[in-house]
Amino acid sequence: MRLPSLLVGILIFASISSRSMSAGQRYDFDGVDDISIYHRQSGNWYIRLSTDGSVQQHQLGGPDSTPTPGDYDGDNITDISVFHRPSAKWYIRYSSTGLHTAIPYGGTDNTPVQGDYDGDSITDIAFFLRHTQQWYIRESSTGGTRVQQWGVPGGRPAPADYDGDGKTDLAVYLPVLGDWHILESSTGRHRQERFGSSVERPVPGYFDDDIYADVAIYSPKSGNWRILESTTGQIVTRFWGALSAPAVPADYDGDGITDVAVYAPQGRKWYIRQSTDGGLRVENGGGVMARAIAAYAQGAIENLRIHCHGDSITYGTDSASNGPATAYPIRLEEHLEGGFGGDIIALNFGNPGETTSSGTSRLARELTLSRANVLLLMEGTNDHFFNTNFDTIESNLRNMVLEGLLRGMAVVIATIPPVMPSQRPEQHANITHSIRVYMTLPVTTASR
Repeated sequence: MRLPSLLVGILIFASISSRSMSAGQRYDFDGVDDISIYHRQSGNWYIRLSTDGSVQQHQLGGPDSTPTPGDYDGDNITDISVFHRPSAKWYIRYSSTGLHTAIPYGGTDNTPVQGDYDGDSITDIAFFLRHTQQWYIRESSTGGTRVQQWGVPGGRPAPADYDGDGKTDLAVYLPVLGDWHILESSTGRHRQERFGSSVERPVPGYFDDDIYADVAIYSPKSGNWRILESTTGQIVTRFWGALSAPAVPADYDGDGITDVAVYAPQGRKWYIRQSTDGGLRVENGGGVMARAIAAYAQGAIENLRIHCHGDSITYGTDSASNGPATAYPIRLEEHLEGGFGGDIIALNFGNPGETTSSGTSRLARELTLSRANVLLLMEGTNDHFFNTNFDTIESNLRNMVLEGLLRGMAVVIATIPPVMPSQRPEQHANITHSIRVYMTLPVTTASR
């Protein structure tokens, strides 16, 4: 039976609208994704509406909050929302009423993965536990919680509607192998694709104008996009990017097809390749410390947790606030997010005045608490102040490195020498000598 052409058009428009809203940035009702940025330090949102080019500013969030936009009230307009890690609460500003709500759901180490998992065209609050590969979904249709195990160790979430049934599918991407593991909601089938590598990021989207999300990856180093088209099964390669510019794919021209796009924070520019005509579109907007909100969407969520272990320098003593609010971990977090996108968390475990011995004694307990992926060690300066034997310093550092390696963490040893030669010449000389000696040490399992 042939459907009337008008009805066919309505059905196509409906499918395009529902497929895009789960990850869309549509703050006005014109079916076009808007350019939007988030300044994490202040919690300010800046949204350029595609209808008239005007810029809206909203305040919701702050240093400990991750943007989680979605259509939580079902009016087809994206609502401003954040997940506040310390309180484990979701703060939502409903576009239909302008009212704010706070919903406790999750924990401090959760990765937000909001999406329409029950197919009712309303975004569900959801989070992913990376260390257990469990998904917790608060379904808007029932108000109940769905808990499901899905993933592989080391997998990062990349949910999208890969089977075209109007529901967000559970999916993870394993960077070390380039494997995608997708649980299709329509059939319960486990779909596995080997597509990507450890230096590429998942960027699923609707790149070929159908109702199925495409598996896709982006390399921030080379600017290469590779898309596995669901319509043909062919791999399409596009070069579109800049060094350290995070991917921000979205439908910026309103044709229902995801455009490849990147945001370069240093130049405050958006580079968009419009799918309608293949032309280049350059937009200004943002800043060095501002992040494109689209970089947090779906598979762009990095959920990289950095355990910053050190003394007063790590804690923030003598910084602008004389505390963690202006210490180097928060600056590190801002710079990494600005350059790479996604949710990168630098956890401050600084303890003013400590030596490597006290740092070693507390490390195991605190690593269990932080559940971080990376261990950044900034220890040893105080040892030199107290003239601690170098062999003791080396042994403590090696033990801390080994503690991180045994937990599967990447370990980085760094320092910011705080001593100027003119003020403390002996301590400066000791630090310089120790660095030279350490650089000549043989490489062992614990120091790799």
